[in-house]
Amino acid sequence: FIVTMNYLVALAFNIQVSFGYLLMVVPISFVITMLPSINGIGIRDLGFVGLLAQIGVSTAEALTLSFMNLIIPMILSIVGGILFIVQKSNAMPGGENVLDSKI
Repeated sequence: FIVTMNYLVALAFNIQVSFGYLLMVVPISFVITMLPSINGIGIRDLGFVGLLAQIGVSTAEALTLSFMNLIIPMILSIVGGILFIVQKSNAMPGGENVLDSKI
């Protein structure tokens, strides 16, 4: 999913990078984010800039792609959190709530 998201973001920003190359860049960049840092910020950016520069992608374009890897999941998480709160508040009183049921 992450590689596909990166490819679609690259297409949206007209960044010339192949899906196959992203299959290599994205996992490597995410592995190096395991180095000590705050949420991988800076480390992931360095990975994207360094690896995408090899095929002629500018620093600004690589940083844009890296930044979107932070922003898009955050936005999706916020939407999911809002839906969770709405679903929890709309639960029927006395009815079994999926979130409260025991397995």
